[in-house]
Amino acid sequence: MKPIKWVTAEMMVKGKSIEQPSGCWIWKDWVDKKGYSNIQASLWGKFYKVSKGHQLSYIIYNGEYDRNLLICHKCNNPSCVNPEHLYAGTNRDNMNDKANLGSAKGSKNPNAKL
Repeated sequence: MKPIKWVTAEMMVKGKSIEQPSGCWIWKDWVDKKGYSNIQASLWGKFYKVSKGHQLSYIIYNGEYDRNLLICHKCNNPSCVNPEHLYAGTNRDNMNDKANLGSAKGSKNPNAKL
């Protein structure tokens, strides 16, 4: 099977995702244990790099970002690569989002010190 040649990076992101009623573009290829999309790039036919799909999508649609920041999901869906659902934020921003959206797990952890 020959690799698909994408005309643009935007086509690659849209072609590898499924749009949901929520507006999320769910990555339909390689996803890690935490649900984050992964993209494997190759250079001259050799394995080159694995990138997170949401980070690549952010760069494609919004340009580079300060690498001291995280690319966070407004939708709280780690498989989403919709650039409208992504923003560059601090770790604190990300933790606040998780708490506000009810996905913070610290209080459910029996070892958590609250």
